[in-house]
Amino acid sequence: MNYEKEPLHISTSVPNGTYEVTVTVTAHEDIIFTILSQSRRFMAQDIKLGKGESTDITFNVSVCDYHKSNEDYTNVNGVEIDIMCDGDFTALSAVSPVNIPTVYIAGDSTVTDQPAEYPYNATSTYCGWGQMFPQLLNTGIAVENHAQSGSTTEDFKNVNFTAFKDKIKNGDFLIIEFGHNDQKQKGPGKGAYYSFMTSLKTFIDEARARGAYPVLVTPTQRRSF
Repeated sequence: MNYEKEPLHISTSVPNGTYEVTVTVTAHEDIIFTILSQSRRFMAQDIKLGKGESTDITFNVSVCDYHKSNEDYTNVNGVEIDIMCDGDFTALSAVSPVNIPTVYIAGDSTVTDQPAEYPYNATSTYCGWGQMFPQLLNTGIAVENHAQSGSTTEDFKNVNFTAFKDKIKNGDFLIIEFGHNDQKQKGPGKGAYYSFMTSLKTFIDEARARGAYPVLVTPTQRRSF
C-alpha cells in the first residue's frame, strides 16, 4: 500500500524499558492504515476500517536510547508511533510498562531499520527484515533491533553489541545474522571465516551467560546476475 500523506506522529515520553502499547483508531471514512513504531518498525500493516468503525491494535515496544547509527547514538525519547493513512481518522494511544522477554537483533543492512521518504511508496522503499518482524509476533514479547548497515561481526561485536549486551536477561533471545560484509574481510591473519566464526561464538557465549537464547540466522544470499 502506498501512502501520500505524512504519517500522524504520536510520542510518549518514557524511560528505557519494555511497554505494552494500545492504539485505538477510529475511521471517519473508509480507510486503510499502517502503524509503525520507533525507527519505522512495522506493528500493523494495511488494516482496513469502514466509516464509523474503531479498532484497538496492541503491541509491545522496547525503548532503548543506545542505538548506534553511523558514528552517533540515536536519541530515543520514549515510545514513538507513526500512523500512515490517507483518509480521515482519529487515534489515541495508551502506554504501560510490562516485564516481558525481549528479542534483540544483531545484523547488517539486510536486517536493520531502514529509513523511508514520504510520500511512501511500498514498491520503491526497502526494509530490513528486522523491522518487519514485530508485526508477526503476539503480544508478550518485544523486539529491539540493533542491526546496522555495513556491519561485520567484528564491527558489531566491538561497538553496537557493547551498547546493549548488559541489558540481556534470562528468557530473552538474541537473533544474529551476518555474513555478506564479513565475506569481504580478510580477518586477523586467519581469513574471513575464522573472524566470522569467533565473533559468532562471542555473541552465543554472552547470550547464554545471561540466560538468553541465541539464534543463528542463515546469511542472506547475495544477488547473482
